[in-house]
Amino acid sequence: AASVKSEADRIQKEAIAAEQKLLDDANNYFAYSEFAGAVKLYEKYLTKHPENVKQVQPQIIKCYYNLGVIAIRTWRCDTAADYFRQVLFIDDTDNLSKEALGLARKCQQLGTADVEVRKAVAFMEMRK
Repeated sequence: AASVKSEADRIQKEAIAAEQKLLDDANNYFAYSEFAGAVKLYEKYLTKHPENVKQVQPQIIKCYYNLGVIAIRTWRCDTAADYFRQVLFIDDTDNLSKEALGLARKCQQLGTADVEVRKAVAFMEMRK
């Protein structure tokens, strides 16, 4: 019985360590601005730990927002709009993303030659 308990404890510790590594890897991806990779790992973590959604979801929101900023800075306005909509799907009260979505739509309509669009895009900042 002692060896079975010992083996069960070892397996449990390894599982906890693996899940913590998953979260640590996601945080590292975020730190290196690899936001798409970070989102995948955060979402994978949440499938196993839905109770941690309040802790992890803000990181997912930051990733999607930052992906939107990267997209709009490279004038992929439609892609940027998709990312900002994803943030609003998760949190419909995110005013920064609402404004960014408005800018992405304006970019889609007016194009990249519009001075106001270019100026607004230049002032966009990533979320840390």
